[in-house]
Amino acid sequence: MPSLEGMHQRVAMDPVAQARYFMLMTELYYRYVIGVERMIIGRKTLARQAASAEDEVAASLQPCVAPGTTDVQAPFEAQGRGFAHGHGKGHSVIGPTMAWLRAAAAQGLRAAALELRTALLSTAVTVQYEAANEPARQLGLPDVATEPFTARQQRQSRMHGGEEEDGTLREEVALGPPVEQPHLAHERALAAAQNRMPAVGAAAYRGVPLTGAFQSTFPSYRQRASFFLLSATPQPALPTQQLDTEPSRSSAECFTLAEDGTIEGVLKPDGTPASAEEIHADADAWAAAFSHDFFWNICSNHEHDCTETCVKYVKKK
Repeated sequence: MPSLEGMHQRVAMDPVAQARYFMLMTELYYRYVIGVERMIIGRKTLARQAASAEDEVAASLQPCVAPGTTDVQAPFEAQGRGFAHGHGKGHSVIGPTMAWLRAAAAQGLRAAALELRTALLSTAVTVQYEAANEPARQLGLPDVATEPFTARQQRQSRMHGGEEEDGTLREEVALGPPVEQPHLAHERALAAAQNRMPAVGAAAYRGVPLTGAFQSTFPSYRQRASFFLLSATPQPALPTQQLDTEPSRSSAECFTLAEDGTIEGVLKPDGTPASAEEIHADADAWAAAFSHDFFWNICSNHEHDCTETCVKYVKKK
């Protein structure tokens, strides 16, 4: 993975490649995540319905996060960050319809709106988590580590356990060290070996290659060849130099299949069938690896301070 500055240089040399990649990612997102099967960008049609429908609904019936979408409009912008992105606003047949509004007005609009808000929040928390340790807690595992939280953040949010005027105590969030990205740790070690100062701050954000970063790797625990090989200490990914030597297994080497292609059992690396207890043990190891992977990705994302590195704030200074 190149550095952020290197990515911008490649895009500047070949804007058409950027446009094609952007339209591909846009189509994949709105088709499979939002469920929309009719999309147009300017004069270009990204997706058409397989069969004509006269229900004025843009979404298909496939599982997605926004079923029943009738329309989505997404203005695009870049803000000088080197890549375009869209802000989509969708409308759906699911939610507050006219029939719901009439019933709510008759029964009490305030109570109906509160009930709708509660249902919306309970749905939102099932698809997005801001707490880095939430998956570990849901899987019945101990917290991976203390989430990064600085003294400045503690003061700004007033989550320091202080006492309010009425005598109640505020929530106290413990201080936690930041999570260091592997590619930045590699830069620090390389700088020490080369007897130079490591790139830090905005220089590291722009100029250090992203090889090894949490968001740039495919963790080995997610590959089926890792079944029954997961260690007790989860790792975000194999080192770059070991990727070519990583073992791979075909479906025939991983599973026992019935004549119709359905999976009947799971095979261990030595080719013998895995027992139910062994499958459960591997699932527990996978859960621990997944919890660590989620923790690293969430914490390394929050580590990016936009007030210091984003172009729009730097220009204002």
